[in-house]
Amino acid sequence: MDQLPPFQCWMIARKPGRVPITQAEIASITGWGEKKVETMCGLKTWADVTVSDADKFRAACGIDRANQRRHKAYLRRTLDLGQTVTGLAAARKRPGIAQKRLIRLMTGVPQ
Repeated sequence: MDQLPPFQCWMIARKPGRVPITQAEIASITGWGEKKVETMCGLKTWADVTVSDADKFRAACGIDRANQRRHKAYLRRTLDLGQTVTGLAAARKRPGIAQKRLIRLMTGVPQ
């Protein structure tokens, strides 16, 4: 499960139309308080999380075992600045642009 830690699950969580899911939406889906969801979204590992909480969080983010491989490939392709990919082909030559794109991907807010 640590192949996609909680912060990455939240980073790639999307609603239909590629709109990022907010922490408030995850809280309403899981039934947790916003403070717990905020804590979960910042974790770098599943070490201190119970299996049932991890399953709830991953389900709220739209990640399951069937599509986990696709999400890992997306992150590897999008965040690896060494690869030439549509949309990031010029990132190696322009790291400032790449950094802005990474922030946009993580927050859902255009820079």
